[in-house]
Amino acid sequence: MEEKQKRFLNKNPNYHKEYYQKNKIRLDKKAKEYKKDEKIKEKYRKYNKNWKIKNKERIDTGNKIYKKKYSKKKENKIKIKAQTIAQKIPIPKKRLCEMCNKNLAILRHHENYNKPLEVKYLCKICHYKIHHS
Repeated sequence: MEEKQKRFLNKNPNYHKEYYQKNKIRLDKKAKEYKKDEKIKEKYRKYNKNWKIKNKERIDTGNKIYKKKYSKKKENKIKIKAQTIAQKIPIPKKRLCEMCNKNLAILRHHENYNKPLEVKYLCKICHYKIHHS
């Protein structure tokens, strides 16, 4: 970053936030169009794959910390076991979401972790709604 830009941002620390709020509709529309482009998607897939390879130790360390923190509780052990079993269940191709029946199901959801084989097949949007409502 150039010296002029640094000085400007030091004087106006909320510049980016204010700019986004003023141009939110245009920027969001542009971002959606950008995400639909297959060339860009492929570019990000390659970038993410390379990042994961380069940062394997960092990822492993984060996973170890997460496991230490959450695997101690009995409820979490049941949850982890159910999720592990569910990951082995393939999602049928062209299966529609069980909530909206519009989008393709790409995720599994447990209503009850004590019944690990009973899963709902949901789209990303409906799965998010369940967990954040």
